[in-house]
Amino acid sequence: MKILHTSDWHLGKRPVGGIGENSYSDFRYNDYFNAAEYIVDRAIEENVDLFIIAGDLFDSNKINPDILERTEGILKKLKDKDIPVFTVLGNHDIAYDRDSWVDYLEKKGLLVNLGFERDGEIFKFEECEFRGFRIYGVPYQGNLIDEVLQGLSEQISGDNNIVICHTAIVSEETNQELLPGCVTKEIIDSFRGKVIYFAGGHFHSKKIYPASQPFFYIPGSPEYWDLYENGEKGFFIFDTDTFTHSFFQSRKRKRSMHKIQSSKIYDFVANLEVEDGEIVILRVFLDNDDFIDVDRIKKELLDKGALKVESRIEINNVNDINGSEMRYRSKELIEKELISSWNNVFSISEERVNETYEFIRKAKMFFEDEDLNNSDEYIYEIFDEFIGRIMGVQRND
Repeated sequence: MKILHTSDWHLGKRPVGGIGENSYSDFRYNDYFNAAEYIVDRAIEENVDLFIIAGDLFDSNKINPDILERTEGILKKLKDKDIPVFTVLGNHDIAYDRDSWVDYLEKKGLLVNLGFERDGEIFKFEECEFRGFRIYGVPYQGNLIDEVLQGLSEQISGDNNIVICHTAIVSEETNQELLPGCVTKEIIDSFRGKVIYFAGGHFHSKKIYPASQPFFYIPGSPEYWDLYENGEKGFFIFDTDTFTHSFFQSRKRKRSMHKIQSSKIYDFVANLEVEDGEIVILRVFLDNDDFIDVDRIKKELLDKGALKVESRIEINNVNDINGSEMRYRSKELIEKELISSWNNVFSISEERVNETYEFIRKAKMFFEDEDLNNSDEYIYEIFDEFIGRIMGVQRND
């Protein structure tokens, strides 16, 4: 049997950047659907038997009719080929006050949304049989993830199990979680010998564990949820007969990142070849007191065909008030450090700091964009989404 494992589609995400046809926002909105449909088409070409989406099918638990219709169309391709889809809810999918739209897709017969119930200290995990394998699913659990997965590990028997969970392993360098919902290696190790495949998600770049004879996989998001994400993005196809996996790159919009000293920036931009629709990110390190005409750089690259140009002006060899050297301290880093100093609900974790920073960035772009500035509904929408995320991480806040 061949299993295709993908995750973190984030359908419906619409990055800020103008509204209407042929705007950056509109192109990027379509990119997420295109990347997902490419994976579905490859699944059909490769004759896979089982299709797994390990959470964050949607970017928000509030979606519009267009998002729902297009998602149904993509999943229907698999249904028409009798390829079953199994999924779990990611943190972006969960609607704490009502059913998720993923539940609607299950009622339409387009997927199976796996989960569990808890009765006191007892976990009751939903079990699905498929071609001799038992499939279990654990949706996003925040800080409860270790406890829930430990409960699953203790209950399952045999070695022909498949587990789907919207989780990733904590940082191997610091042994601290990078995001709520991450699991320790010790918990994942408890599944060794019990699962033929553990399908993870949550992180947006490819991960496998352990490096030798892996059984835990994260394929990464098919598209850039954040333009500054690093690592490979794609999907896995796992063969249960040979216990081997293959990784395939996703089809995503081209993004290029460049580091340049300010003294060379204009010549660099003049000679840079840009593909039509490319996203270009420039990290420009200032030499002394150089002045950089960002608007000139942006216009030149857009005229070459770039869809979007982002520039980050950073400073070399600046001394802080204590006399220690600071290198490459970007505006983004300084703003995040400022948010971290608030010591409130918006800054209690790295994820909260990043989400608060992202909301402030979007809000600033809203007021700078004449098209968006004429629509009060937009700022209310991103504010509601932001507060929903904050409250969703810890519902008692």
